[in-house]
Amino acid sequence: MERFAMPASDDTILRHLKQGAKERPAAPPLRAVGIDDWAWRKGQNYGTIIVDLERRTVADLLEDRCATSAATWLAEHPTIEIVSRDRCGLYATAAGSGAPQARQAADRFHLIQNLREAIDKQLGGLSRPIRIAADPAVPAKHNDDLPPEALEQENPAVPARIAARNAVFVKVRALYGAGNTAADIVRELGLSRKRVDKWIRLQTLPARNPMAPKPCSPAFYKSYSVSRWTEGYQSGRGLFEEIKRLG
Repeated sequence: MERFAMPASDDTILRHLKQGAKERPAAPPLRAVGIDDWAWRKGQNYGTIIVDLERRTVADLLEDRCATSAATWLAEHPTIEIVSRDRCGLYATAAGSGAPQARQAADRFHLIQNLREAIDKQLGGLSRPIRIAADPAVPAKHNDDLPPEALEQENPAVPARIAARNAVFVKVRALYGAGNTAADIVRELGLSRKRVDKWIRLQTLPARNPMAPKPCSPAFYKSYSVSRWTEGYQSGRGLFEEIKRLG
């Protein structure tokens, strides 16, 4: 308020808000509503917010995030024809039992979120690969004189890394199923909050897309390297110089 050159205390602002709410005329019957959860305290306590989509105002706030209480509220408003919700089954159940006459639809935010997640899944393989530190006990191998086929063999560290990731996912799901909050899981396992929030919404861990080859990787010139090798030109350093000239 000081930035707006309208200094006022917190109590004054709240008093005006409450007075305005009392003076507001009774709202007409609801026809289209949006329902979603909101945080009293993020990661711990959640309630339910119901919005009048036609007038873009908050219709009500429920103290908990529960299908029963949401269904009871919807049943008290039989004029509702459309319920816009997220992909959570909780509110789908609430709308189905509390407002069976209403048509359920995905809201704009979650439609865009669906698109973003699909794009992330497709482009996720294009991120920078994680480099595994070499074991000092194993002598280094030089690839100068290896055929291109040998360079395509799967890295033995990859299956172990996938197994470790799956094991962590199982731990997250087990802790969440036992009643732990996302914040508890972050503290116990030392994972990022973003990862925990994503994993507790999944039943199975989706497979990662393989990384698309880049012009700076040998796989990008696979067909050229294999053809040159089968032609009899079997010099790794020579192929490297040719590939460099190709860009």
